[in-house]
Amino acid sequence: MNTKLFNRCFSSVTAIAISICSMSFNTVFCEDAEKIPYTVTFDLDGGVCEDTEFPKLSVSEGYIVTIPDAELVKEGYDFTGWTYNNYIVYEAGDTFQVGTEDIVLVPVWVDLSDKTTYDLMYDGDGGEIIGTLNERSCLAGRLHLIPKYQFQKEGFEQFGWTDGEHTFRMGEKMIMPAHDVTLSPVWCQIHNIYYESGDVDNLIGGTSITFEKTATQSFELADNTRLARKGYNLVGWKSDVDGQEYLTNATFTMPDSDVHFTAVWKPISYNVKFSASTKESVKVKASYGESLIVPECEFTKDGYVFGGWTYKGKTYDAGDRFEIPALLRGETITFGCKWIKESEVSTEQINCFSLIEAKNAYQRGEGTLEEVHRQYDFILCK
Repeated sequence: MNTKLFNRCFSSVTAIAISICSMSFNTVFCEDAEKIPYTVTFDLDGGVCEDTEFPKLSVSEGYIVTIPDAELVKEGYDFTGWTYNNYIVYEAGDTFQVGTEDIVLVPVWVDLSDKTTYDLMYDGDGGEIIGTLNERSCLAGRLHLIPKYQFQKEGFEQFGWTDGEHTFRMGEKMIMPAHDVTLSPVWCQIHNIYYESGDVDNLIGGTSITFEKTATQSFELADNTRLARKGYNLVGWKSDVDGQEYLTNATFTMPDSDVHFTAVWKPISYNVKFSASTKESVKVKASYGESLIVPECEFTKDGYVFGGWTYKGKTYDAGDRFEIPALLRGETITFGCKWIKESEVSTEQINCFSLIEAKNAYQRGEGTLEEVHRQYDFILCK
């Protein structure tokens, strides 16, 4: 932006206020990339606005220009507003986005000597009208506010209006040309988007959901709570249109066809907790479907003997295998420690504990197979 010229405009009481502000985009640019400057200029086309300056602006793509509050005067003409494309007019306070080319704003004039009026009509193009549309006649150069979308058509959704040459969105201001105009709906076909669980087990609730989307519409894919499966996280969706896998909540543009997305599942990884009930615990990481070797108890409790790990009423000895179950989201796996008072431990139990310890020592490489056999034979003899 030409800073000196812009500051000079604000220093004058009668200067036009032209606000430029940056918009936010999803596109990521390199921080050191140079932005290409474009110019925004005003061609008054013989119009006069006393004590008002129209500075030439230097801006970048994506900036927003606000139309100044200035009324041009030209003998024999009435001022409607400004345009740079000759079919949309911008009044004071309206905004537009700078694209990838220089912009020249010119006045839209109504020739007061020409009393010819032109008709503006509507054609539903096969759609059923659901509201009221006011057809009118007006002079060339007058503006016409594009109305709400007032037509319905089975299997389609209205996304604008067209005069056969240009497309208009609701709320834009069309310049009435020097000929009759018929506006028709711009139709976009509606398609279905299917989210499906796939042929898998442990599903909770429904196996699919369906939404309607229009072709070319961009939207976020369903999140990871749309479908649920015990033991798994929903991490993405695989499209049958392009074969690609998309993350949940990723932006997707609807093609001109139905789309089937199949859920991408990932086994949940749990921190399996072994708690000694003495504020001591150890955690082992494992995923659904895996087989976990139950660890030894490295904790002690005065006056007690370790009697195994307990989970949901079942006792597991060190070295036993434990199959990681399918859990609901938020559920955990916690083993408790079974302690037996030394005074309540029988000779037979002590002998069994000795056998288990001998077996664990052998598995750790700290004992011999002979010791395991000896303890086993000892129990048999008893």
